[in-house]
Amino acid sequence: MQVTVRTPSRLHFSLIDLHGGLGRVDGGIGVALETPHITLRIQTSPNQFSVRGISEDLIRTLIHNFFKNLNGITGFEVRKPEELGIQLDIINKIPSHVGLGSRTQLSLALGMALTRIMQLDYPISVVAKGMNRGGTSGIGVATFDQGGFIFDGGHSYGPGRQKLQFTPSRVAQAPPAPVILQKKMPRDWLFVIVLPEIGKGAYGAREVDIFQKYCPIPEQEVERLSRIIVMQLLPGLIEKDIQTFGSALTAIQQVGFKRIEIELQQTIIKDLMDIALKSGAAGVGMSSFGPTTYALVSSHREANNVINSMKTALDAEKIAGQFFITHVNNIGASIEVEK
Repeated sequence: MQVTVRTPSRLHFSLIDLHGGLGRVDGGIGVALETPHITLRIQTSPNQFSVRGISEDLIRTLIHNFFKNLNGITGFEVRKPEELGIQLDIINKIPSHVGLGSRTQLSLALGMALTRIMQLDYPISVVAKGMNRGGTSGIGVATFDQGGFIFDGGHSYGPGRQKLQFTPSRVAQAPPAPVILQKKMPRDWLFVIVLPEIGKGAYGAREVDIFQKYCPIPEQEVERLSRIIVMQLLPGLIEKDIQTFGSALTAIQQVGFKRIEIELQQTIIKDLMDIALKSGAAGVGMSSFGPTTYALVSSHREANNVINSMKTALDAEKIAGQFFITHVNNIGASIEVEK
């Protein structure tokens, strides 16, 4: 038996409410991308456990924690990875800790592949909880499940509720957030993605420390961000107005938790966004903690103009970088089972 999972990557535009005054926190907006992506294949291989294309220790840890968590959620009998009799191959990878959601997509792909090869029909919500994903942002789980543009509703906040403090998804114990809106994005909208080689974005203990230091966000900033989303970003999406949608993306970079994420990055990120706008992009931003920076355009000609200008800026600073031009993934992950 063989199971192949192909996931999107994702742009995380912004968390919405890290104030919590209305009894909810988090909330998020983001979008699934076709490129880069993860392709993961698991096949039965009696009497062995082998991993190719990624750290075997990482996969063993993910599997161990997944089975342990499933035991608490569903009563699943905990098994050791080496008892599975599988060969796992990572054929394509998403760069890690750069703001593209690699760990969530890897965890979900692995969890779904394992459950299918063991002929268990757990839904994505159970797999996500088993993998400890989605406890702050619901974007990664929802883009895996459905693709497109995602607007999630966050978590209840306070004593006896889903969350008691401001924490990143990796350490939060809350379930994946409810999806308020999932919408396919126009096929002719393209994202230019640049990964400047300036170090990884915040993760691990540093990410936890940032949440603790800067939250709660002032209520006025949350209100400003909410207005941009409801009265500019969403109407631009529904009416397929790339200029309105793009202007909202650009405005989001200057408010709320996203403003802090950008302030903690190197100045080249702001420079790249300014250059992209001057080169004709409809909107710009930084995904999650970065350093992945993106520009929204309506044609490959515009995309190439933006890339050329960004490359010139990076070359001037002697900074290397990777570039992608990608459509939105409007369908989510694909899962193929061959018996």
